Amino acid sequence: MYTPTAGMLVAYYGVVAACLMLNRVDVGASRQIRRNRFASWLAGACGLLLVAQVLMKLYLPEGAPTVRLTLLDVGEGEAILLELPGKRRMLVDAGGVPGGRFDVGAHVVAPFLLHEWIGHLDVLVLSHAHEDHIGGVPAILRGFSVGEVWSADAAAASITLLWIQEYLRHRRIPLRMVSAESPVLRWGEATIEALNPPGRRSQDSVGGGVFESRYGDASLVLRISIGNHAAVLTGDIEKAGEETLLHRPEGIRAQVLKVPHHGSRSSSGTAFIEAVRPDVALVSAGHRNGFRHPHPEIVERYQRLGVRLLRTDRDGAITVELTRQGMRAWGRREGSTGVGDQGSEAGVRGR
Repeated sequence: MYTPTAGMLVAYYGVVAACLMLNRVDVGASRQIRRNRFASWLAGACGLLLVAQVLMKLYLPEGAPTVRLTLLDVGEGEAILLELPGKRRMLVDAGGVPGGRFDVGAHVVAPFLLHEWIGHLDVLVLSHAHEDHIGGVPAILRGFSVGEVWSADAAAASITLLWIQEYLRHRRIPLRMVSAESPVLRWGEATIEALNPPGRRSQDSVGGGVFESRYGDASLVLRISIGNHAAVLTGDIEKAGEETLLHRPEGIRAQVLKVPHHGSRSSSGTAFIEAVRPDVALVSAGHRNGFRHPHPEIVERYQRLGVRLLRTDRDGAITVELTRQGMRAWGRREGSTGVGDQGSEAGVRGR
């Protein structure tokens, strides 16, 4: 059920109050008639206001073409919502707790989507088959309609991935294997390009060795751009995966970088960061997590290279807006600060 706005709640309770007035019986007939007329008018007005707000929420015309990216605060996991021109929605991973009973998909990701009035996903992306990225996917598949699913690794030994594949077959939801050889997708003014993993024809030669698909280096890496502004979503690639991307002749420049592998020491090499040259980097990490993500050495590296870091463990959910004119990013937790093309700006309060 979608989360109602404050205006919707006021209109709803206005209808309830009017109905209660209609049911109240007084001795004076003329007074009762006047009250019933007023209550009927109030119920009609509030009902129309409620319907109008719902229709505006569902069908409000778009403004300027924008790519809106939200890195959800799912602890030591990852889930990214992309809102693209044409009211297209893409969810990249859905978080998860390895070996835990808490369902991040059902209790964090799904409520966020409903809060944003999203009931359909055009694409659900499985960056790789690690539980902290796909553990919440079953709850999303059961609770939302999905156009198609993208995956980079269909052969991973994951019980969750096997369940997902069987569910997709049962529901007849297309499963697309995506690699760097896949065609570029264009939605309106936005472009979505897969940078990793390499296709079958190049797996043995890229990076100087055989590509090990069972590790995070096989993560599906996406570059989403609009105009000259772009964001790169890196999954859990580490040094080998970063080395693969450095061999791309087209380059990997982007203003926004989702920090690889939660900021572990085995990722975010200096050459990779310098190749992307991001203005802001986003870290998905759990509060006081046992892995020490992001590692202090990695934090210092980004700071030394002049990159602004936003972290879910400190800033809560992080939102980035890309347009042809520029970029701005902010954390939704109270007290968080943001960054934009014109420098630092106040953060925005949110969930």
